[in-house]
Amino acid sequence: MNYPNYAKAIVLSYSIILDGWPTNIPFTSPWNIHMISKIQELRDALNVGTCAWKRLMRTELKKYKEDLERCRSDSGTSWKRKKAQREDTKSERPMKSSRKSNNDQDITWVAKES
Repeated sequence: MNYPNYAKAIVLSYSIILDGWPTNIPFTSPWNIHMISKIQELRDALNVGTCAWKRLMRTELKKYKEDLERCRSDSGTSWKRKKAQREDTKSERPMKSSRKSNNDQDITWVAKES
């Protein structure tokens, strides 16, 4: 799962949310949780159903998106990040060289007559 971009990649794309994640466990990949007791607690919450995927209704999704935009505007970040331009694209591209060198001659195929 895409934990770093969860809000955009999962919630906004699929209109689902992981509801009931234990509050004493940071929302990160289980790979990054290094305490066995916390992993077991998360596993138990998923097995019992206290932590489960929930489909968001349109109004819930709209409210989630507004809350997300408000949080991001308060922190000064944008979730609609612009793609950075590569350094080597600022100048014009060089012309492609021809595959055929000056010494090569065109080859013409002639069909045999039988």
